[in-house]
Amino acid sequence: MSQTIEPAWVHRGFEAFSRGAFDNGGDNLYVNAKGIIEMIHRFDVNNDGHVDIIFPNAHGYLERGPTWIYTQPSDKNEVWPRQTLPNDSGWMSRAVDVDGDGYLDLIVVNGENGVTSELDSYIYWGGPDGLSGERTVLPTVGAYDVTTVDGHGTGRLDLILPSAWFDHHNPGVS
Repeated sequence: MSQTIEPAWVHRGFEAFSRGAFDNGGDNLYVNAKGIIEMIHRFDVNNDGHVDIIFPNAHGYLERGPTWIYTQPSDKNEVWPRQTLPNDSGWMSRAVDVDGDGYLDLIVVNGENGVTSELDSYIYWGGPDGLSGERTVLPTVGAYDVTTVDGHGTGRLDLILPSAWFDHHNPGVS
């Protein structure tokens, strides 16, 4: 896990934002009447009381990049620190308290990377200081989404990872 400071684009106000559009990667975003970008789903992964932004990857690309988490600095004019978590395509992520310890964990599922669909997914464990980078590997094949539910009535969350297979080894015959 690495922590770097990267430059960020800064736009302020409803007028500036209303001229733009959120592509597929912004399906969870909207601009309120005060010109502030807000998320339908909000997550505070480092427990500092501020909403953080999680980017597992982009829609429609089969890249093998990491998951980036940008956390809000105490001063809005400062650059947002970026935490990098490794994965192998980052198709979808969910922030949820998987183990019930009161801290958000991050589940990252890896659907395919342009080479294979036989990719593991991960749970990155959260704690009092946020995500530590410690992870549990989940053997998955073509996992494109994840949801959590107490499916057995035990009081503990179970993970449901719907899968699809894209055979990169067989070009097919017509």
